[in-house]
Amino acid sequence: MFAGTFLDLIPEFQEAAPLVAASCLSCAVIYAIAQKPVRAWLRRRRIRRWANGQQDINALRQKTWQEFEIICGDAFHRQGYAVEETGGGGADDGADLILRKAGKKILVSCKHYKGRIGAPFVREAVGAAAFHHARAVYVVALSGFTKPAINYAAKTKNVRLIDGQEIVEIIKNRKVKQK
Repeated sequence: MFAGTFLDLIPEFQEAAPLVAASCLSCAVIYAIAQKPVRAWLRRRRIRRWANGQQDINALRQKTWQEFEIICGDAFHRQGYAVEETGGGGADDGADLILRKAGKKILVSCKHYKGRIGAPFVREAVGAAAFHHARAVYVVALSGFTKPAINYAAKTKNVRLIDGQEIVEIIKNRKVKQK
């Protein structure tokens, strides 16, 4: 009767065991490093696929603010912009997306609030645009804007307010109005 391990039966297994262990460790390290970005990519892909079939403001209201930012970024990407997501779930100082097209840099601030957005949020976005050296700013607000916010934007150069209905039109792949 044999009292050793299975590896003792075949000498080649004894030689290969450290290599197999190292390979498994390498795979575990690669998996640990890649897991978060791959999950984020799969989540974004799922959200983008959802957005392709949804062109309704009520459906957008059901999404989280993070998903709303991803959907807005995807909509601008389909308009031909290079899109950089700046928020990532943390404090972003009013800069959620940075768009680039034809040498022009545009800062986008996305607001997924239930109430209308006031002038302080628009001013914050204008300040963020200056900080990021953007030539224009788009403020996207699902529930629209207050009269003071609209008045402030009208007096401020290169500010575009995009309400819920307009972002739905952009998601439907219509062109963004330029200011």
